[in-house]
Amino acid sequence: MNTQTLSTILLFFICFCSKGQDIIEASFYNGTFEELKILAKKTQKPILLDFTATWCGPCRKMDEETYSDIEVATLIAKEYIAYKVDVDKIDNLELTLNNKILNFPTVLFMDYNGKVSGRLIGFYLPEYFYKILEQNLFFKRKNLKNETEFTRMVDKIMKE
Repeated sequence: MNTQTLSTILLFFICFCSKGQDIIEASFYNGTFEELKILAKKTQKPILLDFTATWCGPCRKMDEETYSDIEVATLIAKEYIAYKVDVDKIDNLELTLNNKILNFPTVLFMDYNGKVSGRLIGFYLPEYFYKILEQNLFFKRKNLKNETEFTRMVDKIMKE
């Protein structure tokens, strides 16, 4: 086999093998939180706030494993308006303090008016996080906006 043929075959395998390895990640809104609230009201989609920090190991694990899961990323993109809150940025201090965020990662679920309906603290595997996202949407349709009900729902999912 000549060098050109070998190079062509090698290039083909590199392109073919790397194509399926694209990293999928949930899309997070890039504007301000105030702009996000306007968008949520306009689209009537629930809000998902991910309070995170660059130094937080479990936060990075959520990004690498959970938010990059294709089913989780697709559901978030389709049904939620998601927003990352970097707690180390001074612009996010008020939002962090107002929501009493003490542990990371913390994910807040809000209705499109900005009312908190649920809270998750810590790392969640993709399969559990996906079920929580789905059940949260079910509760929204039933107008159950109680944080206690949300906690019961999460507990039930985690026991399955």
